[in-house]
Amino acid sequence: MISVDSGIIGILKKIKDERGEKIFEDKRLLRALFDDYAKGQYKGEMHLMRIAFHAGLYGDLKAHPEKNENIRREYRIRMENEYCWTAEQTDFAVSCCLAVIGGKYSGSGNSRFDGLLEAAKQGDADAQYSLGLAYILADGIPQDYSKAAYWFLKAAEQGHADAQHKLGLCYYSGRGVPQDYAKADYWSKMAASQGHTVAEFNLGVRYSHGLGAPQNYRKALHWFLKAAKQGHVDAQNNLGLLYRDGKGTACNYTKAAYWFSMAAKQSHTAGVFHLGECYLYGQGVKRDSKKAAGCFERGAKCGGADCQYGFAYCLENGIGVPKDMEKALHWYVKAAGLGNAAAQNRLGECCFYGLGVEMNCNQARIFWKKAASHGMWQAKEHLENMQKKSSAEC
Repeated sequence: MISVDSGIIGILKKIKDERGEKIFEDKRLLRALFDDYAKGQYKGEMHLMRIAFHAGLYGDLKAHPEKNENIRREYRIRMENEYCWTAEQTDFAVSCCLAVIGGKYSGSGNSRFDGLLEAAKQGDADAQYSLGLAYILADGIPQDYSKAAYWFLKAAEQGHADAQHKLGLCYYSGRGVPQDYAKADYWSKMAASQGHTVAEFNLGVRYSHGLGAPQNYRKALHWFLKAAKQGHVDAQNNLGLLYRDGKGTACNYTKAAYWFSMAAKQSHTAGVFHLGECYLYGQGVKRDSKKAAGCFERGAKCGGADCQYGFAYCLENGIGVPKDMEKALHWYVKAAGLGNAAAQNRLGECCFYGLGVEMNCNQARIFWKKAASHGMWQAKEHLENMQKKSSAEC
């Protein structure tokens, strides 16, 4: 599912160099710093790393780098039991930690490869799966997607759920095998039938967006529900959206609020934002402006752009918190910097009308152009109206 990208390693090293290793113990600050540097990239990868750091993986590898293979095996079991992680997700976290510590992405070497190859040839499904991963991650051997798919197939045919999931991704993306959506669907469902959480979630995404299969919200809801019940945070949030919007099922705000709250418990910023909206509009929960503002503030401090906009809106209008235009502008700027179109549009309005800042038509135009580029129709209207007026009128 995830390959090690030098970008995430570089960001983690930068944070470590600037803040010291203690930063890895502070999940909230770590996320805020990472989001600041990443500019919207690597969200899924960073979610894994925050959990890995909190679980103590980095500290264990730092203390005993020579035991990295034993630690890897121990954490594969632990992370599967506690977080429904696949072996590949754990391997990704181990590789990142080793790289930040100063070792190689994998520290395994040819002796491990030779052992895996021999065991794989003898029909060991776990070894076949691990060998497939090694070829994808270039774990001591040259990257080779064709060989990876070959070994995933060997393991998948023996009922190895992780291999079935990975093989499904190979067919879906056309890596190592010809792209074949039917086979991708088949192997993903084989993994999902064994309770493979990520496979369940991926099927939900495909049916939700019509990726490689006809769009079908009913099927999307079915798979998101299975993954959500196993604690998959993105599935919980997506399931809440389907219930809220009445897609694949009748609109049910109570169920939507429940699943948003489950995602929010895992600090999922989108889930926190949507829960805040539930409290703001009284959808599925009793209307409570203070709880709405509290949700937005919590998500804003964790680096969620939508939450930053929501909290700024509350501060500007005195919803659940005292009015404070200065603080509102601070959070609008934060959200706009992360590409939130609503915040960009509002900052344009503030600059154009002199709300909390000096009037500045040129700056307003800049903000509106950014918002319009993201499809914000209000910003497009502002730009059209601005064009109709002379510079003197502006």
